[in-house]
Amino acid sequence: MVLGLTLGWVTTPSSAGPDEPDYYRATHTLVAETGTSAPPNLAQLSLLLRVGDVPERVAAEFGVEPDVLVSQVQVRQNPQVATLDITSVGTDPDRAVRIADGFAGALLATLTETTQQERAEAQTRLSARLDELEARLADLDAQIEDGAGDLVQAQRDALVREYGIVYEDFQVLSREPEATVGLRTLQPAVAVPISGDAFVAALQETLGATDPSEPTAIEDGDPDEEDPLLEAFDAGPSEPPSPARRGMLGGGLGLVLSVGAVVLFDRFDDRLRTKEDAEEAFGLPVVAEIPLLRRRQRRNSEVVSAERPRSRIAEAYRGLRTSVQYMGVVTSRVGESPSDLRRQQTKRRDRSDGTVVLVTSPGPAEGKSTTVVNLAAAYAESGSRVLIVDGDFRRPAVHEFLPEADVGRGNGLAPVDAPDVSGLIGRSHIPGVSAITHLDERLESVQPADLLSWIRSTVQQARPTSDVVLIDTAPFLTVNDARDLLDVADQVVVVARSGKTSRQSADRMSELLARLSAKVVGVVLVGSGDTPATKRYYYSKDPTSEPLPPPTDGQEQRGIESDELDALDAEGELPEVHPADR
Repeated sequence: MVLGLTLGWVTTPSSAGPDEPDYYRATHTLVAETGTSAPPNLAQLSLLLRVGDVPERVAAEFGVEPDVLVSQVQVRQNPQVATLDITSVGTDPDRAVRIADGFAGALLATLTETTQQERAEAQTRLSARLDELEARLADLDAQIEDGAGDLVQAQRDALVREYGIVYEDFQVLSREPEATVGLRTLQPAVAVPISGDAFVAALQETLGATDPSEPTAIEDGDPDEEDPLLEAFDAGPSEPPSPARRGMLGGGLGLVLSVGAVVLFDRFDDRLRTKEDAEEAFGLPVVAEIPLLRRRQRRNSEVVSAERPRSRIAEAYRGLRTSVQYMGVVTSRVGESPSDLRRQQTKRRDRSDGTVVLVTSPGPAEGKSTTVVNLAAAYAESGSRVLIVDGDFRRPAVHEFLPEADVGRGNGLAPVDAPDVSGLIGRSHIPGVSAITHLDERLESVQPADLLSWIRSTVQQARPTSDVVLIDTAPFLTVNDARDLLDVADQVVVVARSGKTSRQSADRMSELLARLSAKVVGVVLVGSGDTPATKRYYYSKDPTSEPLPPPTDGQEQRGIESDELDALDAEGELPEVHPADR
């Protein structure tokens, strides 16, 4: 910015010469977005700039009639490079810039509103169709139960197929990012001095004079009659550029240089930062966005879902729990009727075996272990019996969150070929949550292959006595442990950290998960800044709750440092990775 101020001061002339032009031209250039399914119609856009809502919006800003402003604007199409130039001329450079930018902004706003309205109407239409099909399927199911013939069954099958197609269209439309108008600003308007002849020629073109010899209101009008167009342009004689103006021009140049530096940095920075970034890189939906704690809360040693159940973070983990529980339900609805869906839900509830969920991340320090313990607390809150198996035996971290569950460390070694699960399970201070930690110190053999084999046997033994078994694994791309455990997991949850996980690692992990046919629920984005602001309505004050009651077995209640320390690490305020970040 300082460099721009200096350049503006030096390069801007300090006084106006006698031949310096008093007329200016400002052009705002719009360009069609690449990669859109249907490129914008430049001829139609040119018409929208002259008729309808666009000129009315700009005229309301300037307090004049739309026709007066339209007569001051020249629109040029360039189909070869798909650009649209909106040009305004006048004796006031600021006004010329405002007019050109105003028309461009009004056009983009009008197109955006139209696109959003069309999307909303499409969602409403598909939702209504789904309701209609569900009602008809329910009616046909009733007829079949009453002994209807094959014709009714055929009608039901056809409706089921149609329901699947419509539901898939609805899901695709819901997951799509906000639709764009296919048009963006390539170059905002900048006032450029022009000669008097160029000024007159531009006015002739905007007024529509086709014959240069034909008199116009500018060349041969009644001297006593004021032309509204000339009144709009008349802003008095130009003044020499003042030091203040030279400084402003320099500041503008500095701003352009600063924006260029930011854009350049963003181009070479491949870290994921938003929900859209994560979904695009992984090719998976983001099923939960975990917000950051405030700075004064980031060093609290606690499992937030259990000890602050009314916080936004606890609510985010409840959303993750719901996504994991109903992942199979959403998948089955695409090709099955509502009655089939209800029967499948009943079977899932009646199944005695617990669900095994494997939680992993592309790399270390991305919030994987924190996600496991908070998801376990969210499950336990709903009455489920949860067992956590710390499968990251190279850098275990679950015992930092649940110290009460870390029983028998260094004692009671169990053979790999005949594991005694009951002797290794420790109860935590969270009701309904138990854990097995420090496997490397509890088994007679500590070879990675033996440990992984032991974890498989442990999970199979724990299924009948647990509603949910959560496996905290090593980073997916760092070692092979998580891949070897995919076959015992019913569902897989991928954890990514905003500002740390790279696009390259996300793409590689997505490729491996697809190759191994993993049953992935979706991505948990930790440290997301895109959590909907409407949730703040429910947590306008400090998001705390009553502390948990003291643990029963005479154990001292202790906390652990949570994943929210990631924010401090991203700011360079932590010297090393804390176990809670794993």
